[in-house]
Amino acid sequence: SFDSSNEGINFSISSPSTTWYPASGDRYGGSGALSDVGSRGNYWSVTPGSYYAYSLFFNGSGDVYPTDGYGRSGGLSVRCLQVTD
Repeated sequence: SFDSSNEGINFSISSPSTTWYPASGDRYGGSGALSDVGSRGNYWSVTPGSYYAYSLFFNGSGDVYPTDGYGRSGGLSVRCLQVTD
């Protein structure tokens, strides 16, 4: 769930391991300005498409979409993760 006091979420693919994602907003559209910082996050995944690419999207209302489609021209955050074998 969205943590409004820290503006972000702990996201887990396999419990108990979680990763913190701040609500960094995104940049899209004509002005190129950042929007919705502190109220939503949108992070690129590693899977590109032809026009859209997948992203992890969440907002302050509690909506979480781990495979959201987003135009590849948008400015989304990238969250570095350590891969362990």
